[in-house]
Amino acid sequence: MDSSDQMADLRALDAVMPKNDARRRTIVSRAYHTAFLAASSADVADDAASIVRRGALHKQLMDVLTSVDDPALIRVARHLASLHAWRLIADYVLETPIPPGQETACIDHAAEIIAV
Repeated sequence: MDSSDQMADLRALDAVMPKNDARRRTIVSRAYHTAFLAASSADVADDAASIVRRGALHKQLMDVLTSVDDPALIRVARHLASLHAWRLIADYVLETPIPPGQETACIDHAAEIIAV
């Protein structure tokens, strides 16, 4: 399943799932992982292969994208960092609710990352 198919699935989930916190958490987490996989398959990510340490891949990918002199990739890194922060809340900080509408913003950010 490629990133476009994953985005279509996310939008379908957004449309049919009950409008509650569990739905928002599911979509936020899946949006991050879809965007991360798309960003890590980009050509610039290949340049990061020699510096990636086990357990630090996510941060290092964002660092590499930010260090490239390309405004589009810097924007990708910023969106990815935002998605990552929301994904951590969605998956691990259960006492903090995901605000209504945040899942849609995460889908939109993931779509922008995939489009680059």
